Amino acid sequence: MSKNLTVCINSKNYGNALMVRTHTKNKDKAYECEECNMYYKDKTIAQNCEKWCKEHKSCNSNISRYEIKW
Repeated sequence: MSKNLTVCINSKNYGNALMVRTHTKNKDKAYECEECNMYYKDKTIAQNCEKWCKEHKSCNSNISRYEIKW
């Protein structure tokens, strides 16, 4: 089995709940905003990003500063 295995779990938007996409690589997790495709270590920040993106059709620099390279 490859050490660089990446697993992507697609999520759905259930009602008003924001469900970001979860990625796993080498036991590390990242959460992806499905609107702008930025990655975050913290699920709550990714959800805030997705909410902002959907409502404003733009990115928020106060949120996107937490983006990680994945």
